Amino acid sequence: MEKRKVLLLTFAEHPDQEEKCWISLSGCNFNCKGCAALSRKEVGKFISSRDLARLVFKSSQYFWGKMVKRAVITGGEPTLDPEYLLSLISDLKDYSVRYFELSTNGFMIDEDLLKELLKLKLPVLVKLDLKAYDEKIHKEYTGKSNVNVLRAIELLSKFGPRLYKVSYPFVVRTVYIPNIIDIDQIEKIAKFIAGINKNVCYRIEQFSPIHGGYISRRPNFNEMMEAYNIAKKYLENAVITTYLPTRPEYNYWEVRADEALSLFEEIDKKSKSVIKSWKPKFLTMNQILNSE
Repeated sequence: MEKRKVLLLTFAEHPDQEEKCWISLSGCNFNCKGCAALSRKEVGKFISSRDLARLVFKSSQYFWGKMVKRAVITGGEPTLDPEYLLSLISDLKDYSVRYFELSTNGFMIDEDLLKELLKLKLPVLVKLDLKAYDEKIHKEYTGKSNVNVLRAIELLSKFGPRLYKVSYPFVVRTVYIPNIIDIDQIEKIAKFIAGINKNVCYRIEQFSPIHGGYISRRPNFNEMMEAYNIAKKYLENAVITTYLPTRPEYNYWEVRADEALSLFEEIDKKSKSVIKSWKPKFLTMNQILNSE
């Protein structure tokens, strides 16, 4: 059975939402200059999809005494091994997970993969990161062309409504990075999406310099609002996400790969320098697997 390295599971409990699990598969085909994800590297526990589904089950039972119904498969890049991805969704289905989100850079999304996802007959909301609209900027930032990514968005306009039947069929996300991925790119992306489907959700996210290697600064609230207002001219479901120190707290727990604990120590130090109360609650994967 095929295996992949897995860095982290995160279990979150929002006051107004169902419990959810994020599964971070390691390894990525992009080399984004401002990437904050530890899982971009090939690090973590080498595990089959069946054993990973069991780990999710045991972790969820440990924290909540029941199995989560929603799972987010992220990375790194979860589509690097399409067969593993499809097996993981199927294995999680056997453990009663019923709703899925796929967080992807879109480079390897093609018609064959989307058809296989449809065969699973489960709701799958695809959240695709379009880093930049201009190919030159995209290639400078990620090391890859965005031709496949733009094509994936066009494909999702066809498959998205059947994969996830809500008011918007899929999500496109862009990180606003001043002087690198700027307002002009956001407007071009919004126009491109609107030419396909005005109901697609377009999420503009705020760059974090502490985790993104200080390649730029954090855009301020007024800049984020300017980006939102520009996108809103073209799209029905434009939204922004901003860092708010007073945002509502929610319960979350992490299950970290024993093989990568030194990496987590490094990121915890960075996070604590920004959020003084930073003290993540976590167990290791081996602790969960060895529990009764």
